[in-house]
Amino acid sequence: GMRLRETILADLPRLQREAKHLGRINIQDGTKGGRAGASAPRWIIANNEVKAALQMARHASPPHSRNLLAQGESYAKFQQQTVRPARELLQKLGLKGVHELRAAYACERYAQLTGHAAPV
Repeated sequence: GMRLRETILADLPRLQREAKHLGRINIQDGTKGGRAGASAPRWIIANNEVKAALQMARHASPPHSRNLLAQGESYAKFQQQTVRPARELLQKLGLKGVHELRAAYACERYAQLTGHAAPV
């Protein structure tokens, strides 16, 4: 799964091209440790859910943007205006934060790959 920063800064047109032509996407933008190009690839299989999520992200992306930030918008401003209210909503629903969604995905993916529940 992708971290929040990776999701916000992802080059959506590139990811959609990779999903269409390669059947997988390489997570590079906004990564921990700044993965650069092919020097530290992190490939994710582009199944139907991934393709649908990319399409949804492209639809939510501001005009003339390659990611979820509007032109001239800082990551900090996006955090304050968009992420903070989303976190508050998640907390009202009983989740501690956005990272719990990534952890839930990891458990689901573990079960898909191994046929067993994640040892959490």
